[in-house]
Amino acid sequence: MTDEFEYTTKPWQRSQSSWATTIPSEILAIKSAPTGDNARVKWSINEDTGAVEVRFVEESSDD
Repeated sequence: MTDEFEYTTKPWQRSQSSWATTIPSEILAIKSAPTGDNARVKWSINEDTGAVEVRFVEESSDD
């Protein structure tokens, strides 16, 4: 069994310089991602591999 999986989504243009894409519900479920009002998706680039990394977090409502 492998720990790899792949999803392909198509981005759509939101404005002249902004694009959006969906996050498949399967990934949200696998990662136990929060989905409430305080849910955030944090994107970063791994400097060693160049891979985009995504973390799902729930921020405090005190912000």
